[in-house]
Amino acid sequence: MIRRQLWLIAIYATGCLTLVPWCVWTLFTTATRDQAAWLIVLPLAWLISFWPLAGSLLAIAQVYRFMKRLDQLQASGDLRREFLAHGLDKTVIALVARDNRLPVWAVRWAVKRLPLKALLQAALEKDRQTRNKDKPLQP
Repeated sequence: MIRRQLWLIAIYATGCLTLVPWCVWTLFTTATRDQAAWLIVLPLAWLISFWPLAGSLLAIAQVYRFMKRLDQLQASGDLRREFLAHGLDKTVIALVARDNRLPVWAVRWAVKRLPLKALLQAALEKDRQTRNKDKPLQP
């Protein structure tokens, strides 16, 4: 994510250092009336509307990555078993958030949406069955 932000900063800085001065210089030196509107609007649009547009695209990419990881989380039995083993405590949620570079609140939200109660009941029943099998028969 930080790489994307750095790329956006580099693109914005490059535009501010090349596109905006070129438009202003052309506007004051060789522009015709037909070109004047574009040469006024283009640098203003670059300076004012770049970050809302780039921020929206970056947010779309982050949501897409989050939903993709959420799908992987739903398909992964290992993470569910890890959640069940630790009782969904804050440490496990923080660990998953840090490992996947997601905000803690988003992981907590995702965990609440998973059908963990049913999984917990199934795990407890399975555990009871294995315990009953391991116990010797008592007279």
